[in-house]
Amino acid sequence: MNNAGVTETRDDISEANLFADLTDDQRATLFGNAREQIFPRNALVFAPGDQSTVVYYVVAGLVKVYDLTGDGREIIYRMCGTNNWFGMSAVFGGRVRPVFAQTQAQTKVLAIGLAGFERFIQDNPDFSIAVIHLLGQRLRQAHNAITEFVIGDVRSRIAQIILKFAEAGSSTRGGVVTIENRFTHQEIANMIGATRTTVTKVINEWKRREIIHVARGRIQICNYEELTRLIRH
Repeated sequence: MNNAGVTETRDDISEANLFADLTDDQRATLFGNAREQIFPRNALVFAPGDQSTVVYYVVAGLVKVYDLTGDGREIIYRMCGTNNWFGMSAVFGGRVRPVFAQTQAQTKVLAIGLAGFERFIQDNPDFSIAVIHLLGQRLRQAHNAITEFVIGDVRSRIAQIILKFAEAGSSTRGGVVTIENRFTHQEIANMIGATRTTVTKVINEWKRREIIHVARGRIQICNYEELTRLIRH
């Protein structure tokens, strides 16, 4: 995500650096035995109970990491876009997947064997510390997602999911953040446990207030601070 006006407030700045800060030799070692996989849109990469044998790096696309409540509603922990990692809970002993990972667009990933990833961590202390920080951020994101699911209203949940889309992949021009991937109102409704009519009503309201704009099916965030404020209140 190349948002000069947004990256300073994002919680996953170190995640981008987790790859960018590696030397060429380190990258060759880390990705040398990685397996490239391409998943179509809406493909399930893994589900709760699956064995955690690999860590995934997103080359291109979008992956939703989530869980389901007893009545079938989704709790979305994060959206993973280009240069993001997922499936890393295995690093600290989570040998069984606790959540779902599903693509939201055609997605190319590099699957790195867990044993090789753990060896790389042991041999590269700086990378190891960065991974610990990243997993700490993931825990905070999960806590926020659960809190929002329990006490947040529909407007707050819509704002949160739009910001997650932006974090996963977007570009900025003239202060406007354009989300790379397209989402229908029905898809957003399914993600937050609301109706399409409600989502359409809220989005139209925000368009009138110039908080967001929709151009050619892509959501544009015109007032990032106000959209963020809607989550906090």
